[in-house]
Amino acid sequence: MEFERKTDPSIDYSMRKLTNSSLSHMRIVPLSGNQTQTVSPTSGQDITFELPIAAINLAESYFYADVSIPAQGAGNFSWRHQGICPWSSVQLFTRGGQYLCDISANATDYSRIVLSADATDEELQHGDDSSPLYASGATNYLGGVGDTGAKQYWEQKYLEVSGDNAVQTARIIFKLKMLKKTIFEVNKSLLFKEVLVFRLKLAKGSDVAYLGTSASNPDTGADAITGNITYSNISLYVAQERNASVVAGLQALTSSDAGMNVFIPYPTIYSQTRSGTKQNITLRLNRSHGSALNSIKSCVFANAENNLRYDRNTTSSSKVVKYYANINNNRLSEFDYVVGEDTDWMAHQKRFKDSPVYNNTIYKYNWVHEDGFQNEANKEDGEEDTNCYGGIDLSAGEIRYDINFDTADATHRHVSIVHAQRILNVNSKGLVAQ
Repeated sequence: MEFERKTDPSIDYSMRKLTNSSLSHMRIVPLSGNQTQTVSPTSGQDITFELPIAAINLAESYFYADVSIPAQGAGNFSWRHQGICPWSSVQLFTRGGQYLCDISANATDYSRIVLSADATDEELQHGDDSSPLYASGATNYLGGVGDTGAKQYWEQKYLEVSGDNAVQTARIIFKLKMLKKTIFEVNKSLLFKEVLVFRLKLAKGSDVAYLGTSASNPDTGADAITGNITYSNISLYVAQERNASVVAGLQALTSSDAGMNVFIPYPTIYSQTRSGTKQNITLRLNRSHGSALNSIKSCVFANAENNLRYDRNTTSSSKVVKYYANINNNRLSEFDYVVGEDTDWMAHQKRFKDSPVYNNTIYKYNWVHEDGFQNEANKEDGEEDTNCYGGIDLSAGEIRYDINFDTADATHRHVSIVHAQRILNVNSKGLVAQ
């Protein structure tokens, strides 16, 4: 048996030349030229950007906007949801209709789930109030610095409250890499060789904020927000590659017949409503979802709006009692996961290492079940190698996934996220993702 030889860095004297990326940002305004948009409590607003033909890094790019939520009247406060993207849909595609990302609905739900599950604790601790995910102090509602006896821990902030009858303003600087498990997380300079359309839909006002009658209790007097939310100075700051040798290399690669091949994360999201104490979800997955299936996330939300819009707290089995999952009618666990016995946390504790979910308490407030089909060995220092192929081959035929819940007797909104991979190829003949 032969082994590959690996030399200890302390005695490795080999000399290598570093080629590094050099990025600078270019500012792009919406295609319409209108940088101010308003959204009502019940409807959103489309925004379209066109990305030029250039070597760009989507992960290091930003969406920027200033937000103003109107005063809600004397004795009323606006409560703004945090830990979400501000869009109800996110799409990236070519003019010819090749989709590189197509979260056409429920994008705020998607971001709420992946930000808590797939962000890093470093991103939590180094975020600020303009980023989608950040930690806060003791006034953090349902979060902040929690005391579990001998130790303290950070927790993401979920809500921000205005003053009495006061306008609430905020600045959004959303780094696109925070839309986890999408092409926007691929931290590489890419040359697409054609104009890309980046289309967003600003989420309706009720997905962004709600009205309350207390500045200290987010549940008191919770009701629908009144008035339109205004977004101004809307811009996209796109990171462009400035290292001429890197750009030349990309041009040569994408002009060849073989072209540039990159694996891109490609999610699909489903939202279904179920009632009663037995609530089961079935997904049928095939080649249309991607080339390989990496994982499936399942969340159970309250079927409500306002203060409970993103509520998936299942402390004391308030939503999920127990459950199990099958793939192609084969159980993925030998026993049912019982929330009251914390066997769900035992199954996920390693999965959430280095994430914002520091412990079982935070996990129960941000409850999610995930079945993974890709080995965790492709991660280094908490960062996933997005150019590593793995998972279940979806070209071999349809895959059926079932997750069967015993729940509290109520109506719940089930959100399922299918994480798959597609192969992006850019060559002399064009671009294709399959």
